[in-house]
Amino acid sequence: MSNSQQVTDTILMVGMSIISQTSSNLIDPSENVVLDAAEIATREYGSKWVLVVEQMQILTIWLMKYCLLLMYNRLTMSLSQNLAVKFVGAYVTAGFVVMEILYLGVWCRPFTQYWAVPPENTQCSAATNHLITNAVINITSDVMIILIPMPIFLKSQLPLKRKAVLIGVFALGAFTILSAILNKFYSFNEPFGSNWTFWYIRESSTAIITANLPYIWTLLRRIFKLGSFSGSTYGKSTNNPSKAYRTNFTNHRSVVRSQIRADHALHQVDSEEEINNTYALPLKIYAKREIQITSEDAGPEDRRGPIGCIPDELMSNSKDSVRTEDMETASERSAAGVVKKLLQLDPRCSGIKDTIVQRAQGVFLWVYLVVNSLKRGLLKDDNYSDLQNRLNELPDDLQKYFEHMLESIEAIYWDSTTRIFRTVIAAEQTLPLLAFEFLDREMDDPDYALTMKAAPLSKVEVEAIGKRSSTRLHARCGDLLYATVNPTETRLFKSQVDFLHRTVRDFFLDTGVIDTMIRKRPTEEFDPHPSLCRIMLSLTKSLDLNKPSYNHPFVLSDGLMHYRATPSRLLQDKKRRKIEGALNMFSTFWMN
Repeated sequence: MSNSQQVTDTILMVGMSIISQTSSNLIDPSENVVLDAAEIATREYGSKWVLVVEQMQILTIWLMKYCLLLMYNRLTMSLSQNLAVKFVGAYVTAGFVVMEILYLGVWCRPFTQYWAVPPENTQCSAATNHLITNAVINITSDVMIILIPMPIFLKSQLPLKRKAVLIGVFALGAFTILSAILNKFYSFNEPFGSNWTFWYIRESSTAIITANLPYIWTLLRRIFKLGSFSGSTYGKSTNNPSKAYRTNFTNHRSVVRSQIRADHALHQVDSEEEINNTYALPLKIYAKREIQITSEDAGPEDRRGPIGCIPDELMSNSKDSVRTEDMETASERSAAGVVKKLLQLDPRCSGIKDTIVQRAQGVFLWVYLVVNSLKRGLLKDDNYSDLQNRLNELPDDLQKYFEHMLESIEAIYWDSTTRIFRTVIAAEQTLPLLAFEFLDREMDDPDYALTMKAAPLSKVEVEAIGKRSSTRLHARCGDLLYATVNPTETRLFKSQVDFLHRTVRDFFLDTGVIDTMIRKRPTEEFDPHPSLCRIMLSLTKSLDLNKPSYNHPFVLSDGLMHYRATPSRLLQDKKRRKIEGALNMFSTFWMN
């Protein structure tokens, strides 16, 4: 359809240039015109171009309408909104058919009178009946198209500055309507003047810009360093300057990768791994800080987690605080609970406490990882020797520790592990837990996002998927990925998955470990960017737009447009082009 628009608009511009320099059969009575053979031939030629220009104008404007309606048809998932799109589409089609029948077969008969000089009927030159018909159908349909996304826009919770940008887009649509009104106004009031031609061109040009904004928004954002509608700043990332688009689904704030991961409520299914949720230690590294670990019990205010999952002695909480003192206290309390349990097991375990303090060297992330390992040992009823061996095998260097964690992942999961880490690294936003369910589906059906029906997921379905995905993620990625929960978010985006800590991301980016993983077990024909496009589309199809939160369609569309614009070899094959075509129709600046 975009190619058709280019053809019709090009012919329109050429025709307007010709008729601006050529007379037609619309003769000004105030002019003393001598209709000799040469003059008649010139005016016949100009009149034919008037006919062509009018048809190209109609086709250009109506193709723009259909482009927007097709996008809306992909975006509107509730029954009422989709019916509204279909109704407007039927109105636009019926209006086009009626207008063309009247113009080509009724208003001017015979048809050759459109270029006759002089014409027998003024409708063949002034075309007042056609102009009225065109104005009514064109303007009313434009108003309907602008009103379709208005309910979502009004209910959205975007900041005022973001809404102002969208208002600017709606203003372009309003300017298109104004241009349509003014070109008809001047056609009636100054039929022999040239003012109507200017508004004629402005109408079609503005309509083209408005309809194509979804496809140039990413380019404009990169050129002018504009932020995304998630509220993040373009080009702002934590550890990787090349990352240009940071969006967090959780309340749509900029993501700081060293952000504390705490107080999350997503629990691992495997009981021996539920410690990752109960012990959400602050993940910030402090060099050369003194760590003190005592065996005092954590207070009641520091306890949390599902009762019965983990022994009470192991339950402590890391408060969600940005203060350094709170971070250190939380780490020490968590370790203190473990030490107390160790001392109950065997008095010799006091030496383990001293070893942890000595080897930590002020790195709280290392303490967190070691304490987690010891907790797993306690849940498996390890004795003193087992715990000592467990501690001895853990490297002091974080990079080697991360390598150790990778090597501990079962070989049968290596392909999935590589896919997951490549996707998380390529993602410019923190992905919801549901995204990894879709990533799993892609392995069995690459076209799942296209064939998937648009229907909101129920609470039971989301919980079941979250439970399953959580277990799978931990089996395939260990403690290197971490889930946080925002209880104020909608159920699809409540659980967010990210690297355990920014140093883990650095480990993958700076050491080339991903390339090593690919060489060991190459994942055939996998590119994370098409996968992320499919995830964005699938998440949008899973939304319930009748719920109070309306930000997610904007953020998902923004992400989808970004990943679609990312250079990718796999986007060139036929199957990927098919997906890209569907995503093109789905993504629109109106919902960005």
